[in-house]
Amino acid sequence: MRDRRARPTIDPVESMQTEVERRVLDLLAVDLPTFDIALLLRISEAAVQRHMAALLRRYGADDRASLLTAVRQAGQRPGLARLSHGVSQTGPLPPL
Repeated sequence: MRDRRARPTIDPVESMQTEVERRVLDLLAVDLPTFDIALLLRISEAAVQRHMAALLRRYGADDRASLLTAVRQAGQRPGLARLSHGVSQTGPLPPL
């Protein structure tokens, strides 16, 4: 019989995020503009805006500030620390 206490807890909202959405969120948390996020992730600004729109809908937020507040209230800690500690499955961010 397996020990159920050993199972990791998974945030249902965070588990719905795509890897790119998580990376966009991490870069939003350090107040980067859309253009810079697009450069770092090597995607278009329009793609960044689509990912941001999906995150805003998911968290019921109206803007970046309320999105980050909602994310933190959900127990997530977006930002560079998460990016630099290997959370990303797609590898490190490319240098500027």
